[in-house]
Amino acid sequence: MRSCRIRDMSLPCVLARSTHRLLLGHGIRCVSNAPSGSGTGKSSESAFRAAAAAPLSYSEYRSAPWATDVTPFSFPPQFDIVVVGGGIVGSATARQLKIEHPEMSICMVEKESKLAPHQSGNNSGVIHAGIYYTPGSLKAKLCVEGMDLAYKFFAEHNFPHKKTGKLIVAVEPEEIPRLDALFERALKNGCKDIKMIDGSQIKEYEPYCKGLKALWSPHTGIVDWGEVAKAFAADFQKRGGTVYTNYPVKDITQSTHPMFPISVHSDWKSSRILTKYLVTCAGLHSDRVAQLTGCDPAPKIVPFRGEYLLLKPEKRHIVKTNIYPVPDPRFPFLGVHFTPRMNGDVWLGPNAVLAYKREGYSYFSISPTDLFESLTYSGMRKLVGKYFTYGMKELYRGIFIGAQVKQLQRFVPELKRSDVTRGYSGVRAQAMDPEGNLVDDFVFDSGHGPVNEYSITSWIHMMPHFFSCVSEYSTFEMHHLLVQHQVWRSQKWWRKKIRGLSLSCALSRSTHRLLVSHGLRCVSNAPPGYDFPPQFDMVVVGGGIVGSAVARQLKMEHPEMKICQVEKEGKLAPHQSGNNSGVIHAGIYYTPGTLKAKLCVEGNDLAYKFFAENNFPHKKSGKLIVAVEPHEIPRLDNLYERAQKNGCKDVKMIEGSQIKEYEPYCKGLKALWSPHTGIVEWGEVAKALSADFEKKGGTVYVNYPVKNITASTHPMFPISIHSDWRNTRILTKYLVTCCGLHSDRVAQLTGCNPAPKIIPFRGEYLLLRPEKKHIVKTNIYPVPDPRLPFLGVHFTPRMNGDVWLGPNAVLAYKREGYSYFSVSPSDLYDSLMYSGMRKLIFKYFAFGMKELYRGVFIGAQVKQLQRFVPELRRRDVTRGPAGVRAQAMDPQGNLVDDFVFDSGTGPLSKRVLHVRNAPSPGATSSLAIAKMVAKEVKSRFSL
Repeated sequence: MRSCRIRDMSLPCVLARSTHRLLLGHGIRCVSNAPSGSGTGKSSESAFRAAAAAPLSYSEYRSAPWATDVTPFSFPPQFDIVVVGGGIVGSATARQLKIEHPEMSICMVEKESKLAPHQSGNNSGVIHAGIYYTPGSLKAKLCVEGMDLAYKFFAEHNFPHKKTGKLIVAVEPEEIPRLDALFERALKNGCKDIKMIDGSQIKEYEPYCKGLKALWSPHTGIVDWGEVAKAFAADFQKRGGTVYTNYPVKDITQSTHPMFPISVHSDWKSSRILTKYLVTCAGLHSDRVAQLTGCDPAPKIVPFRGEYLLLKPEKRHIVKTNIYPVPDPRFPFLGVHFTPRMNGDVWLGPNAVLAYKREGYSYFSISPTDLFESLTYSGMRKLVGKYFTYGMKELYRGIFIGAQVKQLQRFVPELKRSDVTRGYSGVRAQAMDPEGNLVDDFVFDSGHGPVNEYSITSWIHMMPHFFSCVSEYSTFEMHHLLVQHQVWRSQKWWRKKIRGLSLSCALSRSTHRLLVSHGLRCVSNAPPGYDFPPQFDMVVVGGGIVGSAVARQLKMEHPEMKICQVEKEGKLAPHQSGNNSGVIHAGIYYTPGTLKAKLCVEGNDLAYKFFAENNFPHKKSGKLIVAVEPHEIPRLDNLYERAQKNGCKDVKMIEGSQIKEYEPYCKGLKALWSPHTGIVEWGEVAKALSADFEKKGGTVYVNYPVKNITASTHPMFPISIHSDWRNTRILTKYLVTCCGLHSDRVAQLTGCNPAPKIIPFRGEYLLLRPEKKHIVKTNIYPVPDPRLPFLGVHFTPRMNGDVWLGPNAVLAYKREGYSYFSVSPSDLYDSLMYSGMRKLIFKYFAFGMKELYRGVFIGAQVKQLQRFVPELRRRDVTRGPAGVRAQAMDPQGNLVDDFVFDSGTGPLSKRVLHVRNAPSPGATSSLAIAKMVAKEVKSRFSL
């Protein structure tokens, strides 16, 4: 799909909601910072790395195209971190995370159609200096440093703001001691250029203001915080972040995706989003969003509405700076004040009354559920009892403007009732504990368990809920997010274990430093070994039939060990195990006494036992090995002797006249009948083995390609397994690899010899048409020709009723190349440059050309098959599926036809075991191989 340029900050805001759903349904997500005029979208990684770091000026921000490239990606949308909340805290958090982790894909979601729609866009707009707060508290530190960072941001981005200053005025004698205390606080907090002034000096700063004494703060200013939030979001997008609006979070659950364990659900209009980590700054809904992850209901958010008055235009000249009262410690709120605005307005107030809706900006905005929830909360009832008189006064001042004007006249006596009109309202998210105490501090939570709730006061009066979690299936290195404290905690969440921790770097760089320096960290209550990066006693690399069987067997023999299985594709058994003939071999062909023969016979018994115990679909269809030429009969007799020596059950020789009793349409001179050969879907068997492994306590990661294996510095987990940029490393004590088509490459990561090399051979099958399926009921195989490297074409019924004919055997141009058009230049060059491959081509050139010819011309392959079933015609078959076989080859061009185990050299060799070659019948032998590998592991690793 071609990428297109969309001008808006959020995909749902631009397209119709139905179009948004369709785009998400087709795996579309926004990736910011594509170059202007680009014809195709960048991948998320390249977009992040190319993100410009230059500051975005306010003029650029106002004219910003909010452009995003819409690029085909995975569905549902997947991100490293999702930040919930489009207010000032959410936008700042998303931006800071992107600044500190530019390589990560980060998304911010907002439930409304625009950013900063509530608290951030409906507040007094003051840039506070940090005067009011207890010295040494985090609240004071954050406010002072936050002010500096804010002015720095405004300067760098040419953002409109004003340093209007602030007067805190004492109008009554009993307020002067409290004002003196505020001055001492300001000095201890490091507030710049704060000074105390006498009543006679007040007019120098505010001509119409009167008082006995005042505190002057020159660095207090005004700004439109809603616009700041949007500027943060613009800068966040410029750096490669993604912003979705119209995305209300309705549920947060654990997904089944091994790499993105958190599933964020919205309403029916929007797709769910998968993420590794989640940070929520949900403001008015922070308690509700927190409860979606199992957090306690308390503290609860109770909405309080503040109603402002507006000074009429002809009276705006009487207020030039912020005028605040001296706070009364007996009351929970600050009190009315005068605040000039960036647009020239002057706001007066506010009062503070209970809002009847979480976004209720008037007395007529009511939500029965929100109001009932607030009034029935024990903390709210206690607060009402404690501050009943105060609450009634606030309500009265909200209804009767004159009462509020009277309060304001204490500071500006010239103010009259006729000078003001009703203005705007804002709703404040006030956190409240069950005892009725207003929680005016930061609260960090991650869910049930030993939760640390630190009293960190927020100068913006919000309770951001920061939730960051990683499931047992997630793979991300958390120390990229934390500087010092990496302590895990365990908790129960939706019946599954989640390891959560407070994301201390979420607010801003200054907050991050302060949180760490303040000693904030999570209390660990995790089971032993639940550290990060993920740590296991043993890791099995490979999600095919052999890898799944080995992981399961190791877990059965060592139930106390933490064992993990990793697979590079998005599902198990995607290649050889899921694309083979599906035959359960009996062990007839193989040289007596060889490991291949022993494992096949034992594996046949174990496979049927597993199928019976688990009621797994399979069929004992039997197999005929048919001699159609006189010179094949001695070789058939030799096969019968092999079968007897190998212990194959009930194998018998039959004459040509008896063949029709087993397969009516088959003809031959003589045949070998094997009743215990069967058919099964080996890909499904691999998944069943892996499911049993997980049931027994194992862990499975898919989408985890192994890129490197190194020695780690961890004293208990000396092996470090590295994947691509999307995944974390995994630490383990021991490593077993069963990597099929990539077994040689993975083995070389631990110092093994390049030989034997894996050469991929593609086998192309034909399909018998449905009306002709009746002519084949059992497996029909040729007598193998010892001069040729492969078995030859055969007839194989399948579990779904199909009949596969073939295959041929030709060089694959890619290790997972299932057609002539699937080419990897590097894989093809690797194969052709290998000395063994060149020798094999020279030795079997004629045979190779015939195989290639049979692959191109179906009639040639049908002619080979007619030797066994003369009734077969070219019109009876169609092209079918293909599979790629991992053929191990030594440098002399010999096909390695037995199992190869290796450990390499170096410091890791005593802790690593590679299954480098598990040829056909690897699937049949898989359970026996697993037992052998488990025995070898126990011996080599001294378990």
